[in-house]
Amino acid sequence: MLPDDRLVQLHVEHRARLERIVDRRLRDPEVAADLVSEAFLRLHRRLATADEPQDPAAWLTRVAINLALSEGRHRQVVRRTADRLPRPPLATSAEDTVLEREASADLASALGRLSAPDRRLLLAAAAGASGAELAEGSGRTNGCVRTRLCRARQRLRVELAAPIAGASG
Repeated sequence: MLPDDRLVQLHVEHRARLERIVDRRLRDPEVAADLVSEAFLRLHRRLATADEPQDPAAWLTRVAINLALSEGRHRQVVRRTADRLPRPPLATSAEDTVLEREASADLASALGRLSAPDRRLLLAAAAGASGAELAEGSGRTNGCVRTRLCRARQRLRVELAAPIAGASG
């Protein structure tokens, strides 16, 4: 008998039984069908090398059960680690998008009302420059730059609060 004919014969004889066995372990008929298909695929590879198992039914059963056990272990790992996996961010609502744009526009407007040295200092700090780097770049001491940065931040807070105070009065 040709390997493909033998595979078809074994598939007809054993597929339903194997799917029931695997489904009892996993409680998922679709996954059971996939795993039984994988078992038959492995048998097909083995038959292609003219290496038919002595008892194909037992061999298929063992392979299908091993695949089900592996799937079960995989599911356990997924359940244990699911809470540690990064979650994709939820889509922002239209309201949140508008509020973010307004906040960005307010920040840009407030920065525009500051002096050029304050603006440069704040933007450099926001880009990640350290106090020492800012001091080195400006020729001032680290303490002086930190004081200027603190004052620039305070002026920015005042500028950001100005439209809010004007709107409530």
